[in-house]
Amino acid sequence: MAYKFTAPYSNTFNTTIGRVDYRHSANQTFFGRFNVQRDSLLAYPVPRPGPAAEHHPRGEQLGTAIGWDAVVSTNIVNIFRYGFTKIDTATVGTLADRVIFQVR
Repeated sequence: MAYKFTAPYSNTFNTTIGRVDYRHSANQTFFGRFNVQRDSLLAYPVPRPGPAAEHHPRGEQLGTAIGWDAVVSTNIVNIFRYGFTKIDTATVGTLADRVIFQVR
């Protein structure tokens, strides 16, 4: 006879994405976009009944970009792009009687 159970396993994925487009004139367009992602994962499911793991990886990603397109003439196009991305990951909680702090 076997003892069967469902281990508590909970992951959280939060993502927000936005974009704005603006046509200034027939020859010029601007855009801006951003992305924020916050993930929290349960590191290891518990192999037996009881509380969940006391540590888990956590990640936060942030991205943004802006751009400008201009058609100067029939054969000349001016394009400008700028972007920034930040990736922050950490393992938080306790593991083997020691504390793991967030590392940036």
